[in-house]
Amino acid sequence: VDSSEEKWQTDSDLPYRREFIRLIAQLLTERKHNPSQKWLLELPYKARKLEEQLYRTAPSFEYYIDRSTLKQRLKKVATAITFRFRDAKRKSLTRRSSSITG
Repeated sequence: VDSSEEKWQTDSDLPYRREFIRLIAQLLTERKHNPSQKWLLELPYKARKLEEQLYRTAPSFEYYIDRSTLKQRLKKVATAITFRFRDAKRKSLTRRSSSITG
């Protein structure tokens, strides 16, 4: 087995993951001016989803907890999620319109 394919994630990472979820929520809140009540209610879910992606895609624990690259990695993950969402929405609309016209 190639060492790059080995999973480094363990249950003992949970305290760090919780801390990162709080940190991500804080960073998102700092970027949002006058957040709506709906946005604030969705914040914990968004922070968890972003953290989950960071955790699953990090090649090592040291990389995962590197706060010096956190904002950059968050932007990358958020952009990827946005593109996947838009692509899925576009495909759904395309299927719907072709079923209506077809």
